[in-house]
Amino acid sequence: MTQQEKEYLIWLTNTTDKYRGLFINRSIVVEQIIEEFLSWYFADNNMGKRIQFHELILNNIDLTFRTKIKMFTEIVNKFLPPEFDKYKQLLNKLDNLRSKRNEFAHSKIDSRQNSLTENHETRNKLHLIKIKDYNLKQTILEVDVLERQFSEYGQLIEDLSKLLKGYIASRQVLPP
Repeated sequence: MTQQEKEYLIWLTNTTDKYRGLFINRSIVVEQIIEEFLSWYFADNNMGKRIQFHELILNNIDLTFRTKIKMFTEIVNKFLPPEFDKYKQLLNKLDNLRSKRNEFAHSKIDSRQNSLTENHETRNKLHLIKIKDYNLKQTILEVDVLERQFSEYGQLIEDLSKLLKGYIASRQVLPP
């Protein structure tokens, strides 16, 4: 391994770690907001019932982030009053964030020698790999696109928080 390849591998590792952390952390916040919304939707202002809902339903290991998004999407699309229609545009962004989170969570840095040799002069793309369906799949993520998406997901969190607060207010109760 050449010095340039070593420096590239260090950059790739550090930059991947940075974005992996950022996207996984954003997805955790989004999941928490969705869980809080679901607990308010199904258990209203009954704190005991909301705690039970979190423990028995939301914290169940079989209830994935994807399933929580699906439940949330169904409720927003079908069961909320019309004043919440403005939030429907957020729903596609939820699945995009989940996909990006999964890409980081289930991929490894492409540290194969041929990848290091081919890409060591590049400092604007992350090269990741994973094995899926018995095949090696390479993903290339552009840093400037990740920056834009990270910012968009910050806005998503803000908008989801507004939806949650609006929903709680529409129930004419104050959060505990």
